[in-house]
Amino acid sequence: CSSDLIRQNQSPSAAMHALGETQTVEDTWESKVVYGHDGPEIMMSGAGLNDEKCLAWCAWARQTFAKLALHSRYFPLIDLSKNEIGDKGCRALVQTLHDLQAGVRSLKLQGNRLGRASAFAIATLLQRLRQPVSELHLSHNFIDKEGAYELLRAVALAARGREAAYPLHYKATYNSQRPKIFPLWLRLELNNVEGGSSVVQTAEKNLRAERVRAGFMSPDSKAKLFCCVDD
Repeated sequence: CSSDLIRQNQSPSAAMHALGETQTVEDTWESKVVYGHDGPEIMMSGAGLNDEKCLAWCAWARQTFAKLALHSRYFPLIDLSKNEIGDKGCRALVQTLHDLQAGVRSLKLQGNRLGRASAFAIATLLQRLRQPVSELHLSHNFIDKEGAYELLRAVALAARGREAAYPLHYKATYNSQRPKIFPLWLRLELNNVEGGSSVVQTAEKNLRAERVRAGFMSPDSKAKLFCCVDD
């Protein structure tokens, strides 16, 4: 996706002036960032972001977090849930994270206006991030079955070097001799995914073959790629 999505305004201040906002918006955004031991957490749930304001926030975020050392651009949490962000704003967010070479542990975008284009953008993000996402919350949006399938495909084929990115592997610790293995927690309920179970079944069959061709699993493996949990 084009970086013009977030660079069409010269600066965060210019973006905010175009929206009729004041300079104090930057202070508000800064107050929503909690700098912890593991990295900055962004708490922008219910912050009134639509696409245009998300573009302005992305421009501000690029300036703000580019000042951090590369190893510090890891976000344990980015919470932009319960806003009015659509496909345009989501693509800008994806481009921002890519430009920052950021890592994200938990990305919360539930309760927005995300559609198929957002799902495809996020799928690209899953394959680009230098560290795999462990939680991706996309419920209560407008993602269709094509978008859902693309997300599952991205999870199945995401790589770190020559190894599969998922499931996540954590090294053994002093009190455990075995490495810990975790799947990606992906929430897609209450979207426009008709026949959700059939989408998962189709993905299980088709993506297993692709994963085998990529060398990520043995043809004889009995492990399931996806486990569907209904609330």
